[in-house]
Amino acid sequence: MGAGLCVCLHRRNEAELQAPLALSGTEQSEQTLISELRRDFPREWALVSSSSGVELLARSLKSRLKQLGILAASESHVHGALDFYLVYLRGHARSGLTVQESMVPNAGQGLFATRHFASGELLCVYSGTSIPLAAILKGKVTNTDYLMGGFGLYSVDAADHPEVLARYINDHTDSNLHNVKFLKLKEQCRALVIATRDIDAGEEVYAFYGEGYWRARQGLQEGSASSMNSQTSSPPSPACVQQKKK
Repeated sequence: MGAGLCVCLHRRNEAELQAPLALSGTEQSEQTLISELRRDFPREWALVSSSSGVELLARSLKSRLKQLGILAASESHVHGALDFYLVYLRGHARSGLTVQESMVPNAGQGLFATRHFASGELLCVYSGTSIPLAAILKGKVTNTDYLMGGFGLYSVDAADHPEVLARYINDHTDSNLHNVKFLKLKEQCRALVIATRDIDAGEEVYAFYGEGYWRARQGLQEGSASSMNSQTSSPPSPACVQQKKK
């Protein structure tokens, strides 16, 4: 790489970090978020706070978001970068989401909004156990219901993680009802769930799993009369498991 190009890249990175960063809606809400970050995520707080650990540094927060590959997504989050950061760390919004029976027939449980979410807002994060692609190809993973591909040599399995709200998101045959998308972070083996339009309280959260997922499901259904959605006993088994998009 030429010296001139290195200088240009350095200047561009510096310009990105110098640009204003909206932390949160109000000073009061910002202080509440700062308290939560300091209390619940001390290691992350150390990365974005002053050397004394007393105050949040906007530049450090922006640098951390960029390091995680989520800076661009945070700019569309109406509640500011700090709230976005905490949703990411928490795995879901502090409030506004609930799991209950899906409106999709025979789909088990689904994820619903209990408040308004704005377009571009981060609702939750799909995460779980990282499974090597080699293990999947060798048939070592018997339950692929909550398995999300698209992370290179690994897939993410949320089967043993009922606390991951994103795993309860269903697909819907009516594409007009899709209201979120999955933004995959390959290095972290996680996927952000971003609102693609405004979502009203009471709406079920739907995402498109992808053609590959449904082709695979069709093959499994042809070989078995039972549906993965027949599991309705507890949160770990919701049919919403049909959310694993690839």
